[in-house]
Amino acid sequence: MMPEENNEKIEEQEEPLKVPEPEPMVVKPIDHTKSSNIDDDLGNQFTKTQKDDLTDAGETTLHKHDTRYLYKENTIAFTPDADYEPSTKKYVDDKLLVAAGDVLVASADTENTIGVTSYTKYKEFTANRAGTYRIKFSIKGDIAPNVTTYGRIYKGGVAYGTERSVPDDTWTEFSEDLAFVVGDKIQLYCREASLPSGGAVKACRLYISNPFPVSIDLDI
Repeated sequence: MMPEENNEKIEEQEEPLKVPEPEPMVVKPIDHTKSSNIDDDLGNQFTKTQKDDLTDAGETTLHKHDTRYLYKENTIAFTPDADYEPSTKKYVDDKLLVAAGDVLVASADTENTIGVTSYTKYKEFTANRAGTYRIKFSIKGDIAPNVTTYGRIYKGGVAYGTERSVPDDTWTEFSEDLAFVVGDKIQLYCREASLPSGGAVKACRLYISNPFPVSIDLDI
């Protein structure tokens, strides 16, 4: 009986072994660990080096990065010295806007008698740049007879400055700072209180602090 039992056991062992089917492996996505809340325009996370370059850990922080960028809240003067470097508003304003000063940029010096009782144009300039101009001019009245001469700065044919007057034959210079835009006509109009009169006008001049050429349109 023993040999038969052994045979049965051998036969049982000759059956193929059954290996259990493995369960499918599920790989869960790895959550992106953010080191900052700064993302670039494509939604990709900045590297630590890039982040450091934009924060206090780097050389060019949001508060002190003017060596490489012009921060929008910058208050330090910057002068561009290459073709494609950026310019600050102040730099552009200083270059483009004129400011009243003592540098003579244009003069219409011809002396002429006035001889009219209604305001008439005697001097005219064209503002090539916007800003504030210092305008000086000289007028005189007459003493025999005693007639007052008037002068006033106009802009494009419209009274603009303060009316000035001289009651005698003494040449008197007046000065006034007035603002104009590009293309404005800076004009000097004069008149006499009555006729006859020997009143006259001369030396209408423009002064600024940052000089540039100005067109003289009329000098009579």
